[in-house]
Amino acid sequence: MKLLKISLLLFLLLFTLSLKSQWTFEGRLDNNGLFNYISVVDSGTVWTVGEAWSGDSSIIYRRSPGGLWKSIPTNSIIHNHELTCIAAIDSLTAFVATGNGNNNGYSYLYKTTNAGLNWFAQITLAGNRGYFNDIRFSKKNPAYGYAWSDPPQGNGSPFKIFKTTNYGVNWIEYSIQIDTHYVGYAVSICVTDSVHAWFGLFRNRTSSDPNGKVLYTTNGGLDFLVATIPASGESVNTLEFKHDNSFGFATIDFQYNNYYKSTNGGISWISQFSSYGFGSAMRVISIPNSNIWYVSTNFTGPTNRFFKSTNDGTTWVSMIEPNLYFSIEHMDAVTSDNNYVVYAVGLDGQILRLSDTTTVIGINPINSEVPTTFRLYQNYPNPFNPTTMIAFDIPKDSYASLKIFNSLGQEVVVLIDGSIKAGVYQKMFNASALPSGIYFYKFVSEGFSEVRKMSLIK
Repeated sequence: MKLLKISLLLFLLLFTLSLKSQWTFEGRLDNNGLFNYISVVDSGTVWTVGEAWSGDSSIIYRRSPGGLWKSIPTNSIIHNHELTCIAAIDSLTAFVATGNGNNNGYSYLYKTTNAGLNWFAQITLAGNRGYFNDIRFSKKNPAYGYAWSDPPQGNGSPFKIFKTTNYGVNWIEYSIQIDTHYVGYAVSICVTDSVHAWFGLFRNRTSSDPNGKVLYTTNGGLDFLVATIPASGESVNTLEFKHDNSFGFATIDFQYNNYYKSTNGGISWISQFSSYGFGSAMRVISIPNSNIWYVSTNFTGPTNRFFKSTNDGTTWVSMIEPNLYFSIEHMDAVTSDNNYVVYAVGLDGQILRLSDTTTVIGINPINSEVPTTFRLYQNYPNPFNPTTMIAFDIPKDSYASLKIFNSLGQEVVVLIDGSIKAGVYQKMFNASALPSGIYFYKFVSEGFSEVRKMSLIK
């Protein structure tokens, strides 16, 4: 009887955890809308955009922390323009951007600071081909963000990248022309920190090189480089990197049973097989400080649209989801301590929500000793190429961060950012994506802060 009770309790615990980590249906926003993008501010505040079926008006909705979705005014936004993307900073501040409209050849990036009561155009692109593909801010430091558009003057002219370092107050413009065959692709920016960003490209003209292409910067836009994904396809549908700026995934259209992995910051890519049809993935997201990833595909259902990995893509499982017929257009996530929440939007405005918990991974306890004080040790080896170990003591369960900075004081890698149990730990730092030089690592926890120097020599 005792064994039966224990088994029953274990079953109930596992069942409860399973329910918590599955998708739930929040409702349908607009019967007349087509939705394509969602931006999560925190566990309760979410923005999403779309357009009417007729294509003659924009649609914006915002979720309040209480769970109420409310239609946001679009009176200040020029109609006959498709809203292609949205990025929200908080409950009041958000940015939307458009394709080129039917009434003129202009495209716009708009901003609101009063929850959508008013919108004003921050960027106006003249030309009949301008089309904003995406806006993304770093989740780790939302002062930094990027927006980009197709060449406003058409093929052969530069496309535009805009960068902000002050939460979108101002934007720095870059004119990029890497190849007349390639332009930007929708929903294809990944921004991790102040200096790292990646952009998926779209081949809009016949080229002798059929491979997928990724544009990226590792120095905050001083240089933009191009990497090749060795697979034929017109567009890089989605790409995402962990906050270590080394490990990432990407998908390419027409590569139905394959997706692509990089372990060196996007410089090179390796094909990964999947029987789940990840080539049609609309979004890949990483949960910070964990090995957890989510993939959403554009299948119309009723199931097999969401997949989860807890081991950095080594294995994937199909998730339980509501039995609804609609394609998933976009999803976004936010973390707080060891909790995270993911929202997804379907083409016809259906909203799904998932919440779960995780713990900081990738740090190895050296022994079972519980130290009496905080301490940060010198990395070993030092100098190093390209990996080194960083050890630290933490005397009680608490939040901790371990970050890497370059010689200019710019944050380049976040190794730890989350809750850790008391103990003696070591964390491996892989600098294969960084150039030779002097770097600093800073450990912060419960009022303790210490910085040490290390040398990367390649």
